[in-house]
Amino acid sequence: GNLDLLSQTTGLDPRANQLLDHAISATQRGANLTQRLLAFSRRQLLEPQATEVNTLINSILGLLARTIPENIEISFQPAATLWETHADPTQLENAILNLCLNARDAMPSGGTLTISAGNLTIDQEQAVRLGIVQGDYVETRVSDTGSGIAPEFLQQIFEPFFTTKEVGRGSGLGLSMVYGFANQSGGAVTVDSEPGQGSQISLILPRAKANQASRVHEADATPTLLPGNSELVLVVEDDADVRKFVSDALSSLNYQVVEAEHGQEALALLEQNEKIDLILSDIVLPGDINGVELVKRARGSRPGLKALLTTGYVDRTVEVDPETIAEVALIAKPYRVADLAQKVRQTLDG
Repeated sequence: GNLDLLSQTTGLDPRANQLLDHAISATQRGANLTQRLLAFSRRQLLEPQATEVNTLINSILGLLARTIPENIEISFQPAATLWETHADPTQLENAILNLCLNARDAMPSGGTLTISAGNLTIDQEQAVRLGIVQGDYVETRVSDTGSGIAPEFLQQIFEPFFTTKEVGRGSGLGLSMVYGFANQSGGAVTVDSEPGQGSQISLILPRAKANQASRVHEADATPTLLPGNSELVLVVEDDADVRKFVSDALSSLNYQVVEAEHGQEALALLEQNEKIDLILSDIVLPGDINGVELVKRARGSRPGLKALLTTGYVDRTVEVDPETIAEVALIAKPYRVADLAQKVRQTLDG
């Protein structure tokens, strides 16, 4: 974040700008690595919603066509009738891309990559074997005609940093991320593979319930620095460095800012200042008031108060009210200044 703010400084010479770009790129790689480890350990921040898998796969076929060599044929076999799945669409997209890239690497001499989806009803016996509850699921299958996986490696392929690829050809985190995402989403991953016969990896995710809203997933665009209109934002963050960055970023975007270190201080500021337009709070806070509880209490006296919650991971020791968090906008740490600008503006506007 501070690198982002520094890059907005005018008068930097080209060499300084180049060094900044390298530093931002390095921190982004670190963030991506951490996110994959959090995914494996089922502690990433997910925003599950009713998601149409056929539509999502269609949206990434163009990207796959540019990424997969021409000697590999891509075949998409959409289901004629497919239930919606209850999952985070961004992380689902990442999981499918990871499976496709693994399939690509298994076919250096070419072959066929097949993506398909279908409805799946899991009975009690299957549920016990997969470690999930019985019921309806949506299954996304990624198959290849490549080299297959040796039996001695099948039990290890989901371990973080395990890879059969040569040095420099992968971190060994792609499949572990898929595994963690599926488990955190209430689903499972299965593998069917034999050496020389290719592989099929199935991502099994719960069917969405009728009352879970469906939103069309759109490919992420590069956010712009949307400015504020001098609205007053209450920033609640116990880490002093992060709090200072967020305040500086919001100030540079034409917002007014007041700061609080914990929930009790934030509630006192809300009582003193009725002009606060938005609470931007970390979820994990010291004391007995976390970010979700803070929003719940604040809206008890000020219904409709805008709120934006943020966190870098799911803290299992923090109990949150699911109804409250379902009605609050979320932004995952770490975020760029442009991401923050867009999310704050969207939250304030509606």
